[in-house]
Amino acid sequence: MVTTNEIYSTEHEAVLLGTILFTPIENYKNSEGNPFTFLDEDDFFYDSYRRVYKVAKKLYEKDIQPDEILIRDELIKDFPGIDYADILLELMSVNVTANLIPYIQEIKKKKIYRTLTTLSASIREKIGGFAEPSEIINDIVNNAEKLREGGIINTPIINAKVLLEAKKDVRTRYQTGTYIDVVLDGGFDAGSISIFIGEPESGKTHIVYSFIESSSNFYPAGIISLEFGEEDYQNRLSGFNNTNLCIKSENICLNFTAFMISDVISTLYSYARMGVKLAAIDSLHFIAHNTISNPTEALDDIVKKIDIVAKRTGMHIMIIALGSKDDYSEKRNGIRGSSLIPHLPKIFLRIDVNKDYTRTLQWIKNKQTRRYPKTILKFCDNGEITLLQKGSDDKKRVIIDINDM
Repeated sequence: MVTTNEIYSTEHEAVLLGTILFTPIENYKNSEGNPFTFLDEDDFFYDSYRRVYKVAKKLYEKDIQPDEILIRDELIKDFPGIDYADILLELMSVNVTANLIPYIQEIKKKKIYRTLTTLSASIREKIGGFAEPSEIINDIVNNAEKLREGGIINTPIINAKVLLEAKKDVRTRYQTGTYIDVVLDGGFDAGSISIFIGEPESGKTHIVYSFIESSSNFYPAGIISLEFGEEDYQNRLSGFNNTNLCIKSENICLNFTAFMISDVISTLYSYARMGVKLAAIDSLHFIAHNTISNPTEALDDIVKKIDIVAKRTGMHIMIIALGSKDDYSEKRNGIRGSSLIPHLPKIFLRIDVNKDYTRTLQWIKNKQTRRYPKTILKFCDNGEITLLQKGSDDKKRVIIDINDM
């Protein structure tokens, strides 16, 4: 017997409508979770929801930001004689979501199930009425075509010939305006992750935050700061007044509370919709997994999920993690002992503190990393970083004029 839960979900439809009606259209307009790309009004179960979606889509196509008053006026104009106040009040009370993709998928699944249920009932009726086999087959074929046309979101399929003919030397890299752009031949690769490991107090956070903050001069950048609190980061920003560093604080997006992996993923997708190119997570060992209790398996799954987000959004995501000489110790869950994590990052490096308090960036080779020279850094008292080229007395400032590169 078919249950109501199998053919529609009021919750999914309401959350999706509430999100598209009462959040800026820029949040999803250019994202892979744009509902207007995948959903039609017939995908909704209730007539009232279908009408609201139809009006919202009409406004979206005119690039008009909807609100409850505008939506109500349009509904009254298009569908007179009905009071929509209660429906809109209901949609205004739902918790909006930063990631619409699961809701789009669920609404599509319910629509497909309704179509299959209708088809099944039609076939039973025709078999009971001794319908011709060709008539039943035609019903199946016609409905299968409808299912294909309205199928749930699929991953993109790339033709091998097109891929072969694409320019092989074109790779998007995100510059930071720091010494690292020179070392990396232009910056961090888009659609990938990097992992920075090292002992506590080795300077991982300072180095990574410097990349993010300097890149804010070129485009929005994001930090998920689980080790730094809001007050700590306020103090860090205030400290820039004592340096020659230049950042655009309005381009730095921050989250201090995404301690669950589900929250991290949701935040990263939100950053991508805000135009963020470089993002950092500080740090991996502060993230809790929703379902996996085994520490090693949880870390593997967390990094794998973050890597998927990077590939889907085109962002480069830097992950700060503990790990160095104690990576294989039973006292701490080091990531280099993982069978999966070391193979995922495009950049994988260890930061060590030398006796003179300079830092050495030692690039760890894996299946994806390019070959980089050992890099030696000096942290200045005012927080600036200088690059000491190995074998040379020359010093390069952390900020490099991008026009001279």
